[in-house]
Amino acid sequence: MRAGRRFDGFILVTVLMSACARDAAAQRLGARGPATEAQRRAVRVETGLGPAPIFSHKGPGADFDVTGSATRIFTFPGVPPAAVPFFTLTAPVIPVGGIEVKTYILWNWLLDGAPPAVSTIMVDNLDGGGLVPVVGDLTGSGTIDLCWLKQGGASYLADVTGLGIVAFGAANNISGATDKPVGADPAALGEGLTILVVYEIAGRPARSVDVYAGYASTESDIVGRATVLLTFSEAYTGGNLHFFINGLDGQLDEGPGSPRFLDEFFINGIPAPAVAGGVPGDAWQGLLFAAPPAPGPPPVANWLYDHTEGEISSFVASPALDVLVETITPLSGDCIGHSLAAVSFPLHPIPTVSEWGLIAMTLLLLIAGTVVILRRGTTLPTQ
Repeated sequence: MRAGRRFDGFILVTVLMSACARDAAAQRLGARGPATEAQRRAVRVETGLGPAPIFSHKGPGADFDVTGSATRIFTFPGVPPAAVPFFTLTAPVIPVGGIEVKTYILWNWLLDGAPPAVSTIMVDNLDGGGLVPVVGDLTGSGTIDLCWLKQGGASYLADVTGLGIVAFGAANNISGATDKPVGADPAALGEGLTILVVYEIAGRPARSVDVYAGYASTESDIVGRATVLLTFSEAYTGGNLHFFINGLDGQLDEGPGSPRFLDEFFINGIPAPAVAGGVPGDAWQGLLFAAPPAPGPPPVANWLYDHTEGEISSFVASPALDVLVETITPLSGDCIGHSLAAVSFPLHPIPTVSEWGLIAMTLLLLIAGTVVILRRGTTLPTQ
């Protein structure tokens, strides 16, 4: 059961206004300009994110954890591009007593030309073995890009389960995920990296976990809406609903004194900017940043990558077979993509037909027994 689309009428109005606004913004923003509507109509293509999960797991205490970082070189203040060999990222945590079920590393590029079938980064878990190559498969792509005048965006996913490549809950050095040559593009732009681990804990109540990968963006759609429908491998029947989706290229603004880049995030048609870490009208602000090997504190936003992770049962009426998440960017707003998502929730077994029959028979016997007791306890009136 899904809530109504509260914003469709708003989109119909704003899209009529967006063409001129986006073209004007392209001149104002310089290199970071949204495409013209003509460009969008000519080349909008995307693989999409969802609806089916790429991985599902049911088990005791099953859940997931994620960490990530922006990977654009200019997000490393005071460091020339050649001096950014790696950045350090704390990997997700497996709780005490938990065991690894599945571990993915996902990274994204904006690039010219066709995205190659694979992409390679390097990971050092600081165990003394040095950097280890990690090869990711192309899992999603779309054109046009996210407003940096590249031809498109692409996402790569590597399954590193059980390989000992990631030190969970500890520092890992990651190299080759920032701006570099990719495919035919000698200067592809890094667009964020995420590590996701699925785990389970013996003795805990059973839960279901679904993981999704692909690519959907506001710039691949003519009305500036990234639409992601995530279908569940098991019916959601209530309880804690743990949710995650990444956000590519979010920005608060162009700098001090400049206007905000507008965007909005919805879950089942209900505005949910706080879930994304933002505010109404500006959900995606580029808040995710791992400290580089350089001094100086980073700004609080404009890092071009976000994670939305939280509990969203208030947005999903049970029973439910899916959840719809959408980002819109009205009035020359931000340019947002999504390439990885996950959900987790309790498994509440639904009785089978025979079990329902047993329940019904038990209730009938209880009712019949109650009637007999009441009748035996009735005193007939005397004449």
